[in-house]
Amino acid sequence: MIENSKDKIKDNDMKDRDRKIDLDKKEQQLKDYHKKLVSEKDEFNKIKDGFEKYKQDEMKKLHEKLQGEELTYKSKLEEEKIRTITSLKEDFLESVKNEYEKVNLKLDEITQKELKVIAWQQEIDNTKRLLNQKQELFESQKEKLLSEYQQELVIDKEIFNNKLEEERVHKLKEVAKTIEKLYEDKAKEIEENEELLREQDAELKTKVAEIFAKEKYLESREALLEKIAFEKVQEDIKNYQEKVSAFENANQLLREELSDLRIYLDSYEKNGDRDLSREVDEKNQEVIRFRNLLEEAIKVKNDLKIELDKTNREDEEKRKELYIENEALKKSIEDTERFKSDNEILNDKATSTKNHIDFLQGENKDLNDRLQSIYSDGTEIEERIKDIKGKPYRKDMILESQMNITNEIKYLDSMQENMKEFGVEYPKRLLYAFHTALKSAEFSPLTVLSGVSGTGKSELPKLYSHFGGFNFLAEAVQPTWDSPASMMGYYNTIDRKFDSTNILKFLLQTSQSKNESTYGLKESMNMVLLDEMNLAHIELYFAEFLSKFELRRGRDGVNLDIQLGTALNYPLPLDRNMLWIGTMNEDETTKSLSDKVLDRAFSINFPRPTELKSRAKLKTLSDVKSFEYLPRETWDKWIRKESLFTGDRSEVIQKYKDMSNQINQYLAPTGRAIGHRVWQSMEYYISNHPLVINSIDNNDDLVKNVKLAFEEQLVQKIMPKLRGIEVHGKEKDSLMSIKDILNQNEFAITEDFELSMDNPYGQFIWNSANYLKED
Repeated sequence: MIENSKDKIKDNDMKDRDRKIDLDKKEQQLKDYHKKLVSEKDEFNKIKDGFEKYKQDEMKKLHEKLQGEELTYKSKLEEEKIRTITSLKEDFLESVKNEYEKVNLKLDEITQKELKVIAWQQEIDNTKRLLNQKQELFESQKEKLLSEYQQELVIDKEIFNNKLEEERVHKLKEVAKTIEKLYEDKAKEIEENEELLREQDAELKTKVAEIFAKEKYLESREALLEKIAFEKVQEDIKNYQEKVSAFENANQLLREELSDLRIYLDSYEKNGDRDLSREVDEKNQEVIRFRNLLEEAIKVKNDLKIELDKTNREDEEKRKELYIENEALKKSIEDTERFKSDNEILNDKATSTKNHIDFLQGENKDLNDRLQSIYSDGTEIEERIKDIKGKPYRKDMILESQMNITNEIKYLDSMQENMKEFGVEYPKRLLYAFHTALKSAEFSPLTVLSGVSGTGKSELPKLYSHFGGFNFLAEAVQPTWDSPASMMGYYNTIDRKFDSTNILKFLLQTSQSKNESTYGLKESMNMVLLDEMNLAHIELYFAEFLSKFELRRGRDGVNLDIQLGTALNYPLPLDRNMLWIGTMNEDETTKSLSDKVLDRAFSINFPRPTELKSRAKLKTLSDVKSFEYLPRETWDKWIRKESLFTGDRSEVIQKYKDMSNQINQYLAPTGRAIGHRVWQSMEYYISNHPLVINSIDNNDDLVKNVKLAFEEQLVQKIMPKLRGIEVHGKEKDSLMSIKDILNQNEFAITEDFELSMDNPYGQFIWNSANYLKED
């Protein structure tokens, strides 16, 4: 054990020695490394001192160089300064010389003017002397002329006064006769009116008795009495008014005579150097006499007016009494007729209710009898499906002759030429816009055509479908359409069959291939026109279509559910070979489109014709061109499902996207902002515009045509959202901001935008399309 401890101590000592040796080695290594660092530091200091010396030498050289360049620049600057001062001095001396010459010229002109003024003053003085001479001559002859004139004036006054006296006496006699005749006429008329009123009173009583006795002649009698009484009273009032007017005219003449007398009296009073006391007294007596006559006439007039007012009041009371009696009679007749009508309505309702109850009882029994079979073996639904499938819309719609054209631009040009030959012309831009809207149905499945009646809204789809190879159905929307059943049809429980509409028959026909059915139209393109679509609320009868169109975007296999009866639905495929068009007018008989419809539609306005055109000959469509159907595969090739504006071409569309965002900001305060769907459909439309596709390889044409297509989208997508915005107040600021954008970018729709704001309704209403005329 002791040995073991010794061995351990020995081992520890050996380890301590080894550690000490290692420490000594490491200490020596550290010393060597320290020496190396010191030597490197000394070497670095030497290099640093050399760099500082080099730096100072270079700075000294640079300073000396700068001083030399500064002296050189200063000398050059001094030389330039001397040259500039010399040049300025010469220019200044030249300008002073020119100014001195101008001043001398001015002095010469002033001297000449002073000489002219002196000459003019002399002429004025001479003229004054001549005028003074003439004035002295005039003053010398003035007294003589005045004396002669006064003598002539006195003679003229005497002659005039004599004539005046004669005329006054004559007028007074005429006035007296007029007044006397008026008294006689008035007395006679009063007697006649009293007799007439007595007769009218007796006649009215007789008529009232006859009305009560003979009810069937009541209305004619009332009208006759009222007409006679009213015309007679009006005639009396007119006569009295004419007489009062005559009295007023006579009074006016008397007033004028009195005014003339006063004027003559004043003229006499001014002649103070004459003795006119006797004449004045006579004139005063005559004035008093005329005043008395005037007062008498006024008194007569007032009496007549009082009597007229009394007569008018009496007539008015009689008219009121007659009116009250007539109204009471009318009310009694109306009550009687209303009671009769209510009684008839109640009887009709009772009969209708009884029939309806009987019908419902029979229907209930029939349904109970058939429900078991319906849900047990399924034969009922198969029979109904077979029934509606066996009824095509038109049996003459058979895919026989096919259109072979594949170039889209040639297709549109050929269509426009055929329309022109038929006798109808549309702006080329309108035709292209309609065509592009149909191509963009994936995002906006409804194309709405609006405008003035008679501009060709309904004609365009008809001509486009015939000359463009579309099978076509036009259906007039009725104000009673309030559900999808109005469009598709319903199951008639009485006849136990489904009453399908033309639209449903057409849809079934277009969902079947020509291999499945003789009348199948699945391989062709087809079109439905809803004429006057806003006579009813489109959200009611077209709601299911709008929802299914939204669901169909980007996917296949979407069906319409056709209700064939209670709990019986038939899934009808909603295919893309059917395009939907609607026409609309905007008046008091129609419904406005909601934002839901506007967001899912392209709205195209038709321009008002600037010149009415005639048609030399009325042709049929077949006379111009026989129908050839457009294959669906050709139409699908024309549709660009991907955006054209990727990569290098993204900048072309980015400008208009930014513009749309800016317009959307202005629309936000009005509550009319657009969403992602609207911009996506706008971009899809631009990418599918034939002119844009055709100019894809020419950047200049591409920029031009993209602007044209975007402008059309502003009209079709943005402008309908602005309808109803007030053109006054805060909302006007949003409209003016949008107008500024249109002006800044020189869009052709600026004029139409201004017309939409300038109307008597005080609201924004887009109803023009002048921009389309700029083909």
